[in-house]
Amino acid sequence: MDEHYVYAHVGHTTMEVFYIGAGKGRRCYDKRHNQDWIDRLEGEGGRDVIFLKSNLTKSKAMQLEQKIIDIYGLDRLTNKTSNRGNQTSFKKNQTPWNKGLKNCQDHPTKKVKIDGVVYNSIVGCINTLGIGRTTFYRWVKKGKVEYV
Repeated sequence: MDEHYVYAHVGHTTMEVFYIGAGKGRRCYDKRHNQDWIDRLEGEGGRDVIFLKSNLTKSKAMQLEQKIIDIYGLDRLTNKTSNRGNQTSFKKNQTPWNKGLKNCQDHPTKKVKIDGVVYNSIVGCINTLGIGRTTFYRWVKKGKVEYV
């Protein structure tokens, strides 16, 4: 069914596009976005929604969204990804943080070593260091964590 659309969020004060999205229904009015989007929204005093194209299939809407993001460039938008990433990307235009870590999270009781300190489990390490799981698995990918 062709009920999807592509939209832009435009700041009230500057009238600059700061977010490109694809959705259906009331998605364009949703306020659940990343912190950059929230900060920009507050700085702009709100946002207007501009519908760029409607009556699209989901696939066509996603393709068009990616093309428009590429045209604007991620450095000018609060979007976190384009066609080179996915929803788990944490840095613009880079490989998702968890790529290549298949099954890594299956062993929360494995002993690990970081900076010469051995922890009895992944969970214990995370709790002791006061870091999140995402940070821990980023460290795994960077080679900062050693399984023992």
